[in-house]
Amino acid sequence: MTKTLRIFALCALALMASAAMASPIWIDDFNTGSLTMSVTGTGGASVTVAGTATPADTIGGNRVGSLSRIVGAQGTNADTLSANTSVTGWLVLDSDVSSTVNWDMWWNGTANVGAGLLHANLSGTNALLFSYLSDLSGNTLSITLFTDATHYSTTSVVLVGGNVLQNVTKYFNSGFTSGAGGAANLADINYVNAHFTGGAQMGNDFRMDFIAADQVPEPATLLLIGSALIGLGLWRKKKLV
Repeated sequence: MTKTLRIFALCALALMASAAMASPIWIDDFNTGSLTMSVTGTGGASVTVAGTATPADTIGGNRVGSLSRIVGAQGTNADTLSANTSVTGWLVLDSDVSSTVNWDMWWNGTANVGAGLLHANLSGTNALLFSYLSDLSGNTLSITLFTDATHYSTTSVVLVGGNVLQNVTKYFNSGFTSGAGGAANLADINYVNAHFTGGAQMGNDFRMDFIAADQVPEPATLLLIGSALIGLGLWRKKKLV
């Protein structure tokens, strides 16, 4: 291996080491602060409840939620959305088989998006990470980072069912759509929203483990690192021969 290639390989390994040293910025890991919203009664569709918690380790220091029954009336059980309550360390949706629900969760903001006063700096990260379980496939989860009401970045996933843990990575440079005024300024994030759309499906059960921003090697970088490791291995083998 030539000196140039050795330098190339070492630089690639340095990239891997710097990524490994990065620490995630937790938007919410649902490990502190309890929040429960429950739609009860037989009032039919268009019933919404809200709740607020102030866990210190979430981004912005607060968690504001709303749960809406959009189709059907309550059956045997209430429709419930809870954080760190029914299952410790998880956000949990448990809806009745006769109900379709949507929910929203805001961090350092409310449905009035002008309420955010966070100014969080995520510029040292390149991706949004989250983990979930869903019993049904086809529903949608969207997460939006707001700088203000017109500058925001949204990513969405169509949920995979079967109650199999899904770990999702969305890179800011490719996995997001921008607001009317442009993308969110990652150095100035004022509020974050997660929105669950139940669609036409009834009886949704869903869990979320965490949402975080982090510096994650992109696929092209991983390919570079892999090539570097192979190259260094060949160089070492050549020296030993």
